[in-house]
Amino acid sequence: MRGMRAILWLLIGFLAGAIACSFWAHRHGGLDEVSRDTVRIVDTVAYYRPEVRDSIVTRYVVRTMPVHDTIAKLDTMVVHDSVQVVVPITQKRYEGEDYRAWVSGYEPSLDSIFVNHCTEVVTIRERLKPKRWGLGVQAGVGIGTVSRRIEPYVGVGVSYRIY
Repeated sequence: MRGMRAILWLLIGFLAGAIACSFWAHRHGGLDEVSRDTVRIVDTVAYYRPEVRDSIVTRYVVRTMPVHDTIAKLDTMVVHDSVQVVVPITQKRYEGEDYRAWVSGYEPSLDSIFVNHCTEVVTIRERLKPKRWGLGVQAGVGIGTVSRRIEPYVGVGVSYRIY
């Protein structure tokens, strides 16, 4: 009688462990069908002294500017000379394979430009669904058909997976 109780508790413990393990595997991604990994890559490309593609004069501005080195002395008065100058305001377009920049002003130039390329790599892995039905070698304990006692069992059998 003690042997049957021990075997019964052993079977109950084994069954509880199998169910707990199955729930744990299901909860922690063991049976997911699709898994995704996303990696974000940022590349910075530097262009030093880019080429001018286009240049146009957008407008002219008249400015009064002092003339240097022309100081005239008339008795006790010092006269500073100035002149009005027409200044062209130019717009230049810099263009490359992956950038476009406009710069405006008097004799404008673009010294450098930094372009950030952002790339996302998404890896999708599909997992195979587990097979529900199986055929294989089995071992266990069961009630014998002839002796009507609990006996060990080894044989070939069919199984069905619940989870």
